[in-house]
Amino acid sequence: MNIERRKVLFAAGSLGIHRLLTHSGAQEIQAITETEHTTFERFGIHDTPNIGGSMNVTEAFKDFRDLGVKWVLAIDPSENFLAAARKSGIPIIIRTFFGNNEFDPDLLKKKLDKYTTFVKNPIIQLFNEVNLTQVETGGREVTPEVHIERDFIPAAKHVIERGGKVLITPVAQRAITPSGITDLDYKRRMNQALANHPDFAHLIPFIYDAEHSYIFSPGENPQAWERRIHQENLDAFGLPMPIFITEKGLSQEQDTKFDGATYAKEVTRMLRMSSLPQIPIASEIFWLYANDSQRPQRTRGRHESFELAAWKTIAGPTPVFQEVFQIAENQRKKELNDAGIIY
Repeated sequence: MNIERRKVLFAAGSLGIHRLLTHSGAQEIQAITETEHTTFERFGIHDTPNIGGSMNVTEAFKDFRDLGVKWVLAIDPSENFLAAARKSGIPIIIRTFFGNNEFDPDLLKKKLDKYTTFVKNPIIQLFNEVNLTQVETGGREVTPEVHIERDFIPAAKHVIERGGKVLITPVAQRAITPSGITDLDYKRRMNQALANHPDFAHLIPFIYDAEHSYIFSPGENPQAWERRIHQENLDAFGLPMPIFITEKGLSQEQDTKFDGATYAKEVTRMLRMSSLPQIPIASEIFWLYANDSQRPQRTRGRHESFELAAWKTIAGPTPVFQEVFQIAENQRKKELNDAGIIY
């Protein structure tokens, strides 16, 4: 595609993100790549990884407010969850769920009917980590090109027709497909398949990037991966693409557990990081608000790694919840003091 054409398309897309955030009830982002920000200014939380979202939405949204979140991501949220999000004014990113990440047009139509009842211009992540074959695609390998052509583009068209914005499928870091495609190669090939698609020019103003940005050891810098993704977008599309980080944090797995104090220290360290200059990151959503404490009884105890990462468990708030709450509380005090109000 001609580079000048790309500039026009991305100018439209960048303007769209500012308007979209305003429609969602968030403070409008001005000069996203020109102002010094910290991660906390774009801080969001990934809701309970349960279809429908957290069971107790009143408790969840109280916790979200206490934590100072600017975004919340939920998996196929229920009507109660969507209504609570609208009432709270916290912008929501919706992650749809399709079995084995296979596009189902009839199912998506039903989902969009529900979403658009509560959210005027929904931001939707349609698919998730399709390069992680054993977990996300039922063991079958889906090439980047097939995913874009068969699943992503047709699904994106449905969302865009209903007034929504679509996030490019995030890849699982460090995952290698059975045929040997690495995480970065998978991302690169998805981008190229999208850029080469005949409908690219029509769709691109309504498409933004989604990425997962985990660290795997204390002290690592998540921004190294974010820089690489930004460069891949530049190479494929010619100009920066707004990036929604929809999962972030210190990876917690059964074979690499970190204690609560270390987990809290690393999350708060990442929250206090200054933003990367000239990289348009719109959200930084941390994994994970809750697991068993906000699931139905019948589905508890099945996901040990989820429970290890949960900020709130059946026993109550964990150290990371408490530390982030204190950051938010200090920020609230500062804002009131700056306004001349005694806290």
